[in-house]
Amino acid sequence: MIKIITDSTIKTGVGRYALNLSIALSAELISLRKDNSKKLSDYGGTIMNGIRTGGITSGYYLNERYSKLAFRNCERYLKKSQVDDMILHYSNPGIRKFDLKVQEVVTFHDLFPLKNKGPGKIEKIKVKNFLSFMNSGNILTISNVVMNDLKRYGFKGNIQVIHHPVSQNFRKLSESKESIRKKLNLPINKKLILSVSTAALNKNLNVVQKTLKLLGNNYNLVRVGPGLNNSITFQNIDEEQLNMIYNACDVLLIPSSSEGFGFPVIEAFATGLPVVASDIEIFREITRDSAILSKIDPEELSHSVVNAIDQREKYSNKGLETAKYYSFDNFKNNVRSYYSKNFGINFNE
Repeated sequence: MIKIITDSTIKTGVGRYALNLSIALSAELISLRKDNSKKLSDYGGTIMNGIRTGGITSGYYLNERYSKLAFRNCERYLKKSQVDDMILHYSNPGIRKFDLKVQEVVTFHDLFPLKNKGPGKIEKIKVKNFLSFMNSGNILTISNVVMNDLKRYGFKGNIQVIHHPVSQNFRKLSESKESIRKKLNLPINKKLILSVSTAALNKNLNVVQKTLKLLGNNYNLVRVGPGLNNSITFQNIDEEQLNMIYNACDVLLIPSSSEGFGFPVIEAFATGLPVVASDIEIFREITRDSAILSKIDPEELSHSVVNAIDQREKYSNKGLETAKYYSFDNFKNNVRSYYSKNFGINFNE
């Protein structure tokens, strides 16, 4: 019996991963609702509420700091349904382990809390939770980059890589670009550069701004996430809307200095949108020679954007082909193979 434990909403990369994992393994998904400001519909599977604050705060701080107390309801639930062959799969290592004598698997998406140790109580708790998996016998990770980081930090045991799948909601639309732009109120006669990210420092949004400035007035920036000066900005959208935006734009620009994976890259591939990304290890791994990789330099990036648009058909076709590698079926087969090999589970029964 496999149970997937997550504390992320299905609108986040980790949350979508947990949902995909539960579907691939035909396993129960259990969501720890640490943030009371999030809607119940934002979570998947069986939802476990933490400490309620009556709307005074989101409750996140209390539920994170006192997670053992906050989610004892979940621990009771797990103990009640516990069987000898139960496996708990933690969708990320920031979740505090439950006190159960069962087999465990954990997926590492990055090592951000270990690389950027903050002074706050929550940051210290995250580090402690991460390190609790130091000697875990079963560690999955989503890239070779993260696997190598884990080994450098001293993590031992069986560490294997299974790449994220791209959501089936991302696809190339038959509708014309002009028609899609009209629906989204986007300019028809401009080259649209798409940027999808948070405002974290590693996303280098200042570089995005400088690159757009060099490109001139025939280019507009479309942002999914916090807005930038003069950007056309979309926030709090679902995957169907995001898919339309990918299909409406001319190129994805993602000049990150570091990433654990890079969802927008494979999402863009699935829609046939050319990609210009920074020449960093993770993008060399996941793009599989299907994107233009550049130094994190506005001038070089601006030239790469122009080249990507000029060679749109070439990079569109390359991306669509690479997206097949990140299909859900491929992910499902890899995950089931991992569980069959390590736990002897027969999914054909």
